Amino acid sequence: MTAKILKALKGSISKWMKIAQGTGVDLGDRNCPLCQQFFGCEEGLSCGGCPVREKTGLVYCKRTPYTKWTKHVDNCGICGNRGDRSKGIRARCDDAVMLALKEVNFLESLLPKGKP
Repeated sequence: MTAKILKALKGSISKWMKIAQGTGVDLGDRNCPLCQQFFGCEEGLSCGGCPVREKTGLVYCKRTPYTKWTKHVDNCGICGNRGDRSKGIRARCDDAVMLALKEVNFLESLLPKGKP
């Protein structure tokens, strides 16, 4: 993993930790360091080179805790903006906090072994 990718991965972990702690918001790809680096394309493939895609084999963070997060916030009357993500989504209920922490754990599992 290159230093640039590692920095983006750690930035994404930080984003989700802040969301879990109630101090951050999810703006989707607009405030995700990994998406900012990989969302466009590499060799014409969406998310090409992203460690999430390399792990799952899928684009757009499918089959990660993020998928459950988006479904939850779209349906939760407490933390969801009922489909309007323009202002960012906050973890305002226990389920959302748990899902944000699951995203942190998933992203941390992508860190190179032996590298803090």
